[in-house]
Amino acid sequence: MTGVVNFFSSRWVCCALLTIMLFFPAGSSALTSNVELETILRGFARDVPVDGNSRVIPAYTYLKLDLKNITPTGISFHGYGWGRYDLADSGFYDSQGQGELLYGYLEYHKKFSSLRARLGRIHVFEGVANETLDGLWGAGKLSPRVSLSGYAGQPVGLSSTNDRSGDSLFGGRVAYDGGEKYLVGFSAKFSNNDGNTADRMIGTDLIYYLPKDMTLFGFSKFNTDESSFAEHSWELRIPFEPFDIKPYLQYYDYDSYFGTGDKAKLPFQNLAQSGESLAILGVDSFWRKSEELNLGAKLKLYSYDQNDSSQYIALVANLIGEERTQSGGELGYMRGEAANNNYLLLRLYTYQDQLPAKYWVSFVSADLVYALYDKKINSEDSSLFISLGAGKHVWNDALDLKLSGDYSIDPFYDSDLRVMLSASYSFGRGL
Repeated sequence: MTGVVNFFSSRWVCCALLTIMLFFPAGSSALTSNVELETILRGFARDVPVDGNSRVIPAYTYLKLDLKNITPTGISFHGYGWGRYDLADSGFYDSQGQGELLYGYLEYHKKFSSLRARLGRIHVFEGVANETLDGLWGAGKLSPRVSLSGYAGQPVGLSSTNDRSGDSLFGGRVAYDGGEKYLVGFSAKFSNNDGNTADRMIGTDLIYYLPKDMTLFGFSKFNTDESSFAEHSWELRIPFEPFDIKPYLQYYDYDSYFGTGDKAKLPFQNLAQSGESLAILGVDSFWRKSEELNLGAKLKLYSYDQNDSSQYIALVANLIGEERTQSGGELGYMRGEAANNNYLLLRLYTYQDQLPAKYWVSFVSADLVYALYDKKINSEDSSLFISLGAGKHVWNDALDLKLSGDYSIDPFYDSDLRVMLSASYSFGRGL
């Protein structure tokens, strides 16, 4: 239960809530709130160190809270976290209760102003950054075409190594808006783990508008410690009514991407020291045959520096109905040297929403994934995954109740059966 206690006693949550109470304007009519609560009860059996095969019954809770217009000065609060408790006390998890605050921060943002600031636990996804930190983030425009953002604090991802003393993370991004031609950005990120170098990354990102409504966009990241590029990810979107064609290129240098400093840890530590690199060249094409039907094809080529290369080709179909109703499928073939990388893949799925009132359930879902291997693996030549679910919208769609079950069998493990009961509640109102 210690993890759950730590989750709810996070100093950042306490500070944020205390600050909210200090700023809270009595009798404010502009305050709006939105609460999303999801509770999931799972059940399955696993081999555990103490008693061998045991039932595992974890209960999950996900809570999202948004409070807007707390003060006339443009203060709002946003928080999201999860907790888990093993009702069977099976010993499958490290502790019976665990939890985590994913983000929880106060935000300042006024209408007709480019200045924004966040204080608390923040997730930064911009430029070379994809990090969660406890600290401060700010952004604004220096001129109509130049914008600047920056952040500083303690990285959450490094807290498992010798606690958090000596941990730091800071960085930023500057961007230039070229109007209808392009948008280019330059960014940097620096982090330390216990005072030692964990990550040093710089990079650039670009959106370039070409004739005929074509768009080129992507980014590149450079690891200054390794003096090599860690990642390239670029794609070109070519609209050609009624077709859309998207060729793309991705490249990963494992040593630079996963980090060679004190950031690298298992399981990524082995990858960071592997000397491997991966290049992916692909193209996705889609034909909008009608407003309801999309047809497409995929081609993907994987090229490794130290392992065998492989190729994947597939045909896809997607049928879109009213509301969230959707059905589709994918038929593909992966060709590689290794036995587990040489197979025929079939996927079929459907989600039927807003069923007639005469049925007890409001929606049903189904998903099937079947792989047929060219060669047997552990005396098996196929794998199968099936998921079935049904649920009900109640309280004017504010509450969704869903019961689902998953069954899978694979050459690498025995058959597996999971059952899940979930309740998702969304409530928004003005105060």
